[in-house]
Amino acid sequence: MTILNLNSYMKRFFRAYKELGGWDTKDMFEPKVREFFRLLEPSYTYGEGSKEDAWKSWSEYIGNDDNASLYFKAINSVHQFTQKSECAEKDTNAK
Repeated sequence: MTILNLNSYMKRFFRAYKELGGWDTKDMFEPKVREFFRLLEPSYTYGEGSKEDAWKSWSEYIGNDDNASLYFKAINSVHQFTQKSECAEKDTNAK
């Protein structure tokens, strides 16, 4: 997603994240969304590299599997950039 497109979606991403119970502030959220796309978009959108490795990098960056899944679900609910994540589903169903 280009920076221009990302900026136009940011408020909607944040609103969806909060509706799902996300706890990060807007100031914390925006840089994480940019990192989300940097880490996940190549494998999830373009099939470049391993989805599992991308998810692991994302989850480690966030530091919490629940919050990593919330970001994924919020962003994907506003702008579906990929098929449903097996990793995000697995983490969510493990509760």
